[in-house]
Amino acid sequence: MGFIGKILLVLIVTGVAWYGFRWWQRMVNGDRRVGGAPARPKTPRWTKDPTEVIDDMAACTTCGAFVAPAAGRCARHDCPRA
Repeated sequence: MGFIGKILLVLIVTGVAWYGFRWWQRMVNGDRRVGGAPARPKTPRWTKDPTEVIDDMAACTTCGAFVAPAAGRCARHDCPRA
């Protein structure tokens, strides 16, 4: 086998080892997808319902703390929220 053949053999063995290692890592991590595109989660991790409405916070007129408009009464006796 000539010099070019040896270099070609080393490149083929290196490529097989590299792709085999990548395949093995995907199997160990539980990512059994096919192809090169990364798997994306179906829903974001930070919310359970992506259509959930987020309220703006408003300052309380009594104590100045920022609370959601839909929040109920707090433990203070002079809380203006009903």
